[in-house]
Amino acid sequence: MNTKIMKKILSSIIVMIVCALFIGCKKTPKEKIRVLLPQGTPLVAVGNLLDDEMFSFDIVNGQDPLIEAFTKGEYDLLIAPLNLGTKLNIAKKSEYKLKAIITTNNTYLVSKNEFKNIEEVNGKNVLGFGEGSTPSLALNSIMNYKNLTPKKVDFRSSAADVTLEYTSKNTEYDFFLLAEPNISIISNKTKKEVYKISLSDLLKDEVDMLIQACLFVNPNKNIDDKSINKIEENIKEMNNNPSDYAKSVESKHNFFEGLTKEVLEKAIPNCNITFINAKDNKNIIESYYKLLDKFQPSVLQGKRPDENFII
Repeated sequence: MNTKIMKKILSSIIVMIVCALFIGCKKTPKEKIRVLLPQGTPLVAVGNLLDDEMFSFDIVNGQDPLIEAFTKGEYDLLIAPLNLGTKLNIAKKSEYKLKAIITTNNTYLVSKNEFKNIEEVNGKNVLGFGEGSTPSLALNSIMNYKNLTPKKVDFRSSAADVTLEYTSKNTEYDFFLLAEPNISIISNKTKKEVYKISLSDLLKDEVDMLIQACLFVNPNKNIDDKSINKIEENIKEMNNNPSDYAKSVESKHNFFEGLTKEVLEKAIPNCNITFINAKDNKNIIESYYKLLDKFQPSVLQGKRPDENFII
């Protein structure tokens, strides 16, 4: 075989290898964006996208599946608590980058009985959810901030578990840590008023915003802005017209027991679902970090994520 032919063959092979590598790094038009997120408010935020051809959603309960997702790096996008994504970045266990704040100020202490102030939890039994999550950290921060002394504080893995306990006739708990839309679900189911106090209101002198779920991007997946923009637009549509959004979601999905169109429409304004660009609001994020440093120092241990964490 002469030299010219050999050169042509080698050139062809090189071109094929380069093309294969290039295609392998890019998502094909038919390849869906994989998203993992927890039950609850984050699911409401994307409820109208669950059947969108652009995405493939996996919905989980509790922190363990989220931690696994952060560390394995298999998903394109994660919607997860800010404190969790930050902590894993500091520990060098996750490469995910913070893109946007999705939910804020949606943490309440509730009771079946009317109460006037947070001090009434002293000597009482309290049930929270997601130990180590933003709601539980907010609850513990309030306990420290107000020097509260409940009889005991227990935790369940999810808000759904706390919801079930609240509706139990034989519950031993007096106060419950909950968020929307679960509060609206309870109110609709029991036909009774749910007495509540906002933990973010109690902490307003300590933090700009009680940040909960955020959108994290996998830097190794080459995600373009189309999927991010679609999530942002969906949230805007939801907040601009809760009635139509609730109707659309109800007709497609049944991801919350008892979450009818009427209940969801009522809950949406209180869910505080938003889309706040993280890069342009680093001061808000730092304010939340300082809250953790002050009342829950073991979470971040005075450290901060790497300088490229926020994108």
